[in-house]
Amino acid sequence: MRTTEVVKLLDGVTATTTSNNVYVGDCKKVAFIVTRADHGSGNSVFTFKGGMTPDPTATAPTMVALNVIETNVANTNSQTILRTTGATLAADGSSLLWLDIEKFPVEYVNCTVTETTDGTHTCWMLKIK
Repeated sequence: MRTTEVVKLLDGVTATTTSNNVYVGDCKKVAFIVTRADHGSGNSVFTFKGGMTPDPTATAPTMVALNVIETNVANTNSQTILRTTGATLAADGSSLLWLDIEKFPVEYVNCTVTETTDGTHTCWMLKIK
């Protein structure tokens, strides 16, 4: 039976911020919903890092940029799936992104939002086990 857990990585931050590392080693997939609100100008760039560690009690593994985040932006392949490092939002709105842990196994993930000019930034994560 599939179970899910919701985690808020970024909660309405108004400056460039990196979330805590969150354990996802027990997941099959992870969904991210990133949101930009209070847009005046500029944009919000959401990027993700992943890490692995041989020590299951470690919460601070070496984190590296993930360029395997999936989005459904149309591209030239027949599945219209694009692998990317994250999402850029230049207006109020949200984007849905995925990480397939079964194909790209990492144990921890975090999210960084880089703000230019203004905005309020939120990132939710749905852990699918």
